[in-house]
Amino acid sequence: MKTISQRQTQLTQLLTGELKPRQIIGTGYKYPKSVASAWLRKEIHNEQNPSQSVSDLFVQTNGAPFTSEKKAKCSKMYQQLVKGSFELITRNLIVSDYGVMPAPTSGIDEGFCIYIETASAKSQHSHASD
Repeated sequence: MKTISQRQTQLTQLLTGELKPRQIIGTGYKYPKSVASAWLRKEIHNEQNPSQSVSDLFVQTNGAPFTSEKKAKCSKMYQQLVKGSFELITRNLIVSDYGVMPAPTSGIDEGFCIYIETASAKSQHSHASD
């Protein structure tokens, strides 16, 4: 398992071009730098904050965090969450919470990212029928 400082180093290398996204997440992604950056930031955040872990994080397509909370909230991703039109890859999960938070950083960038919490779709349906 990688340490926080190793993940931060990977994030710095990713953002400076020393490390390719495929070396972190593999291939087949539409915006690989964004996916790799968000994954590393999620790992860093969850390691630093085990009692406040998040299911997923989202950053800009270039891999950088949003420069302001307002820009994050105006993004297409956040607006999909607000409208309830955001779709997860699996139908077994639903978005149970979302918001904007300070981005876990590598020391070379600062800003904000969008977070989501997911829950089992089955548990939500069973509560709805109670």
